Amino acid sequence: MDTVTDLSELAPRVVFDRAEIDRLRLFQINRYFESGILVELPKMLAPDPSIELSTYFGLYNHDDEIQATARIVRAAAGLPMLEHHPIFPDMLGRLQAAKDSVAEISRLAVGTDTPHYRALALLSREFLRFGLKNQHATVLVAAVEKPLVRILNHLLGVPLHVIGPSIHYSGDYRGECVPILIDTVECLNNFRLHKSRRWEFFMDGLVIDLTDAQLATSNTANPLERFAF
Repeated sequence: MDTVTDLSELAPRVVFDRAEIDRLRLFQINRYFESGILVELPKMLAPDPSIELSTYFGLYNHDDEIQATARIVRAAAGLPMLEHHPIFPDMLGRLQAAKDSVAEISRLAVGTDTPHYRALALLSREFLRFGLKNQHATVLVAAVEKPLVRILNHLLGVPLHVIGPSIHYSGDYRGECVPILIDTVECLNNFRLHKSRRWEFFMDGLVIDLTDAQLATSNTANPLERFAF
């Protein structure tokens, strides 16, 4: 069984080089086509209006081959998923009010032969760290396939907050997705107080100091008051 400690053969990386970002985008498109999410394989990469607001993550093996990818999009210019996915009205208002602290995880793709739990563990750690370090990403939202909700619930150890109805995509993209919200401070405090192994995994190699006082008084906690469930 995969554990969050047996991950040494995979290395996450934040990617800034545009050529490498295009390589990650091609990997994601091909995986979506292979898995049936994407109906037709495009002949070339389409322009991405969100690329300047996006931070791309890649997961690589020892041979520098892509094993997984995802991106985080800042909400400054609006969340891409809102164009396609309905959000509960009260939650939409909260997201808009806290837009300077909200970001969207999207374009998640994991290689066929890559252990999915391991890949998701490493990427989730990068997302949480990114949220901690960046004031514009303390609240993370995503539209994910329904089976992934259960996996992430187990992986993160806290309930993911469903913020809209599930919707079945047809046309260019196929599949049933549900919009979720991840409260990064809730996750970190839960790890620190109740889940020592996850906390050790999160802290591994982290170069910033995370003290009890920091988590209790950090500005990252302020916008999350709007998301009390």
